[in-house]
Amino acid sequence: MPSPLEDWYLRIPVCTRVYLTSIVAVTLAVQLDWFTPHQLLYTPTYTFSRGEYWRLLTTFLYLGRFSLDMFLNMYFIIQHCRDLEEGSYLTRPADFAYHMVLLGVTLLVIGPIVGAYFLSHMFVTALTYVWSRYHAHIFINFMGLITVPAAYFPWAMVAFSLVVEGAWPVNECVAMG
Repeated sequence: MPSPLEDWYLRIPVCTRVYLTSIVAVTLAVQLDWFTPHQLLYTPTYTFSRGEYWRLLTTFLYLGRFSLDMFLNMYFIIQHCRDLEEGSYLTRPADFAYHMVLLGVTLLVIGPIVGAYFLSHMFVTALTYVWSRYHAHIFINFMGLITVPAAYFPWAMVAFSLVVEGAWPVNECVAMG
């Protein structure tokens, strides 16, 4: 009989589970000093000139060291990516995987233009934005402070980042664009 944690994990749809597991594995490998973050970032020079093609994937799998920000992004993946896969793409997991690939390719093109080397935060923001478009009628309680329609949730996250970091979150705005 599976444990409650194992049962919860196995109920996560396949694309979301693979993405989440990959993030945890890469983050754990960095924590254990098997890799450095520099070996995972995406730059066209390293990727194509040196033949380091793994960077095309690892840039989406590293959310930073274990931290509150990383766990918050993982929560968004579990909630929003899972909801998209179980809702809008319920009987079409290949379409959802294709959606994620197209989103990734778009970010790989735009990332170097805006100076983003790790695209995982942008990827999560973009998935959250897509989720908010599909569920515009739902209301979200943001940080226990305010309730906003899901259509404005990504913008509330941008405003929160602006207040906390003190700088305009360009990457999040680009991801939503």
